[in-house]
Amino acid sequence: KENGQLNLKYMIRENLKNTTLPSHLPPYTMAEQIARKLSECIASFEGKKPQLSHLTKIIWSIQKHLLKDLSAMQTKNPYEEYDKVDKIIVKTLLEILANEPLLAPEPLKREVVKHLKELSEVKALIKNNQLTSTLSMILAEKLYQSSLINCHFSLLEKQNIEAFIRHHIDMGKCNELLSQEDHRLELIQRVLALYTLAGELPKDISKESLFASIRHIRSLSNEKNCALTSNLDQALFVFINAEIHLMDEEKAFAPEGEEAILIAYEKAIALPTLSPLQKEQFELLIWKMIEEEGNLLLHVPPLLCRLLEKELGNILIDQPKQSFKEIISAAVQFFKKAAFLSFDDEKTEDKIEAWVSQNDMLIRTIHFDPKAPLLKLVEQGWNAQCYDEHTIYHKHFVEEVKQKALKTYPILLSFEEELSARIWILYKYLWYTTLSDGCESTFERFMEWHKIHLKNSHPEWPQEKISETLAKLSDQILPLVPYAKKQ
Repeated sequence: KENGQLNLKYMIRENLKNTTLPSHLPPYTMAEQIARKLSECIASFEGKKPQLSHLTKIIWSIQKHLLKDLSAMQTKNPYEEYDKVDKIIVKTLLEILANEPLLAPEPLKREVVKHLKELSEVKALIKNNQLTSTLSMILAEKLYQSSLINCHFSLLEKQNIEAFIRHHIDMGKCNELLSQEDHRLELIQRVLALYTLAGELPKDISKESLFASIRHIRSLSNEKNCALTSNLDQALFVFINAEIHLMDEEKAFAPEGEEAILIAYEKAIALPTLSPLQKEQFELLIWKMIEEEGNLLLHVPPLLCRLLEKELGNILIDQPKQSFKEIISAAVQFFKKAAFLSFDDEKTEDKIEAWVSQNDMLIRTIHFDPKAPLLKLVEQGWNAQCYDEHTIYHKHFVEEVKQKALKTYPILLSFEEELSARIWILYKYLWYTTLSDGCESTFERFMEWHKIHLKNSHPEWPQEKISETLAKLSDQILPLVPYAKKQ
């Protein structure tokens, strides 16, 4: 007993010491039998039965990692239903363990719950139509130093690009609609379109001719019988019309509006030509400058900002060759789905408990895309060096893969912390699956990982000291697992 109650952890651990099953029974049968026995025992002493299905899930979550020759498919049972909440919990748990691998179940559970609550904070951005703009400003700030615009233009060309953007941001402030926070995206799209038009403009229009063209175009919307003159350049017509709309949707701007369009024209014809890749990153620069204009990210809570930044990094790491728009689109979809999931009910608490009890052993039962670029790099890094898994220095291997990833995809330098975490996760996935001979249990692989780590970290330790430390570590991280020192 513990604090006047039966010690359930001890009871589960003792009952899992024998994992031998009759060959004709499904693997999870023993978990059901143990759960029923413990349930009856607890009811006899405490007068109340624990929820049988939850107790079975907890026992099975450990038992499946003790069985040898068990495939990922065999770890499933008809009583477990995995949904979007499970996916978020597992994702969160692995990211936490990548940075703090020795967390015991209770502090690990608290960290998971804390992260899930932070996800709910995104609702406010979604309701105020600020999610896309906030994500865009964060990503622009992170990627700017490595952007093609920043690295592949002369100082003068870069200044011309920035002057064009800044002038149009100022012009947009005259438009009541575009000056609203939830219409920032529309302002960006208009500036992008204007840059494309700039390359088609005639370069030799005089100030007088431009003013005449502006007045003629304005008269078209005011006078029904006014026709477009045949000698007005088509690109110039579209450009002026777009500039007028940028300042005022009704084309009713003050006389100084003509001067603003003249400046816009002069800045437009001075712009360098962008390659297709540079055009993709042009949007990044606009977002960065919009953020700098009002220090807008200072209004976003730091923890929320870090949460958004971290997920943007994860998405980029998944596919490093994605465009700015593709990354933002994927992030918006993720947060719109995740933020409105319910994490406060008892069912979610039970899910977290079942996942947390497994620590990172759960990696063996989940799926990663074998075509993911980073997973391929991890596999190539292992195969190229012909490492011995019994002597491998885990930390050194992860660092080698990280340097290779940064050399292959320099853009990931902006998310180095997220990259390191992902490599640890993928390396452990490789450790539990590809590098295992299939005959070992997941728990045996878990203990082998930590034994190698201890030997490399403390080469002076005798075997007895390593065995004692492993026993303590198992009891701390996996208190439901019966540990035998012979491992």
